[in-house]
Formats: sequence, C-alpha cells, structure tokens
Amino acid sequence: MVESPNGPRFQAWGALFVFSCVTLAAHDSTLPEEKTRSAKWVEAFLCISLIFSFFGVVGYLLKDKFIGTKIEGAISSILVVFYCAGLPTIMNPEKGFAVSTGMFPIPTVRNSNLYFFSWISFICILYIQGHWMQEVTGRDIASEITPKYAKWGGLFAASIVVLASSSKIHIDTCKDFGKGSEFCKRTNYAISLGVLGTVIAMVAIFLMKTGKMSPMMESGTAFLALILYTFGVGFITFGNGPATTISNLYFAVWIGFALTIFLFFECFREFMASRSAGSSENTTDDEKTSAPAPTMGDLEEQPATEGVEVSDVKM
Repeated sequence: MVESPNGPRFQAWGALFVFSCVTLAAHDSTLPEEKTRSAKWVEAFLCISLIFSFFGVVGYLLKDKFIGTKIEGAISSILVVFYCAGLPTIMNPEKGFAVSTGMFPIPTVRNSNLYFFSWISFICILYIQGHWMQEVTGRDIASEITPKYAKWGGLFAASIVVLASSSKIHIDTCKDFGKGSEFCKRTNYAISLGVLGTVIAMVAIFLMKTGKMSPMMESGTAFLALILYTFGVGFITFGNGPATTISNLYFAVWIGFALTIFLFFECFREFMASRSAGSSENTTDDEKTSAPAPTMGDLEEQPATEGVEVSDVKM
C-alpha cells in the first residue's frame, strides 16, 4: 500500500524537522565561543538532520517522485547512520553536551532539550525507516511482532543501556578510586543486572522465535527478570546508587523494571489460562471414560426400532 501524502510518515518527517531545529538550537546555546572538534561534529550532524528532514517534508509535496521511492529510503537510511554515530557523542558525559559529570563522576542531564529531543528525533527516524521498509517489502511488520515479543525486545534494549552506562561509570569511578565503597558495589550490581537482563531477554526471544517457550518457562523467566530489576531499582536509583540523578542509566533501569512487571503478569495470566484449559480437557476425558457401560436390562428396555434382537447381543 502506497503511503498517503498526509499519512503518518509525512507527520514523522515534519516532527523530525521541528525536533532537529530544537536540538540544534539547544546544542549551540550552551557552546563556548571556541568549539571543540566534537562540538563541530555534533553541530554538523544536527545540521544534516535538519536539512534532510526538510527535504523529507518538501518531498511529500512532490508525491510520486519521493513517497515510497529509493530517494526517501536513502535519505532515511543516511539519517539512521548519522544518529547511530552522533547520539553516543551527544550522550557522552566526558564531552559535556547533553550529559555531564559533577565533582563525583555520576552522569546527569546537563542540557534537557538536547537530551530529550535527540532521543525523540532518533525514534522518529527509526519509525520513518521501518515504515518505508514495510511499504517497499509489502510486509506488515508491525502485525508480525506481538506486544509480548516487543516487551522482551524492549527489555533487551534497556539492559544493553544499563550495561553500557554502568560500565562507563565503573571505569571512570571505581577503577582508580572508590574500590570497595557502597557506590562501587551498587555499580557492580548494575553491571551484573545489565548482563543478566540482556541474556534473559535474548534467551526468551530465541525460545519464542523457535516455539520452544512454554507458558510455565516464560512465567519463570519473567519472574526472575522482575526480581533482578526490583533489586536493581533499589540499589541503583536510591541512596548511594549510580543513577540517583536523571541519566541514561536512570531511565533504562526504570523502563526495564516497568517492562518486567508487564511481562510477568501477562505471562502468569497465560500460564494460569493454560492450566485451566488443561484441567477442563482432563475432566472431560475422565467423564467419558467413567461413563457406565450399557447393561442387558438397559438393552431390553430399548424399543427394537432398528431390527436388532436382544438375543443378537453377545455377552
């Protein structure tokens, strides 16, 4: 199905253009007069996002020459590559653009507009690229991904962010000083949570894809992830944890915790439903096998309407 000129992808291009303006303005508003090499790279990347998204908006006025063509796919693909390369620089605390560190190297959001609108712009371009691929291939990718499958995928992504962010904090803080402190112990738990969460989500996705995930196994897996993230929220975002301030680690831990809650209750409900269905089938089978066999007296009381004599019945 060809995208409508007023369809959701056109709206996504428009949103990306607006968000690119916001991120570029937010980035330039906090830069010193002498820009570093990294600052120039981020500025160039955001300018490319602004220009390409403007082309995307204008392209929808051309309709057949742009919508669903290789040109739209090429522009969106280039922007995906640029965002994958540029976001790590924007979010790097050492660069001090969107996230920075204080006296004690705990990452915290420094530029809120740059932080949030960079992530939103990345989501927009991913949506545009995915929607374009769906139109070109003729496959309804969204309908092929169940909500539960998407939750496991989200848990995998959140765990990756937890692992990467906590590892960076550990290298900057606990490698040279603070070894054995409560802060470093909680950071070590965050690293372990990232590793275990990633492995659990990968195993669950693989078993679901191959059809080997039973309701009981999935409920147990979701419960294990819920326990790990419950302790993770307490150890990482409270007290002397490494994510007591707004940062990538803070959001990733809470998103992972929310996803494990939804996954556990959904999987547990399916497990109880499968047990109820199994009990009903067993009860029906027992009733059939326990039904009394017809006796000679029952046969004598039946009218001989089918030409069957009682004497013909073999004992």
